[in-house]
Amino acid sequence: MLKSIFWLGVVFCSLTIITVGSRVVADDDQAAPDPSTRHLPPGELGRLIELGRELVENTKDHPLS
Repeated sequence: MLKSIFWLGVVFCSLTIITVGSRVVADDDQAAPDPSTRHLPPGELGRLIELGRELVENTKDHPLS
């Protein structure tokens, strides 16, 4: 009787670990979208965002840096 309860507990714990582990791995697969593929807002704000991106990417070469 004790052996069957023990193995039932082992199976339950194993299934719990597998379930929780698969959820953690599934959450890691959802990466944030690439900021360069997002559309910039129209107008001055979009131009400022693009300028900031250029400054960061080309710090050594950009004339404003």
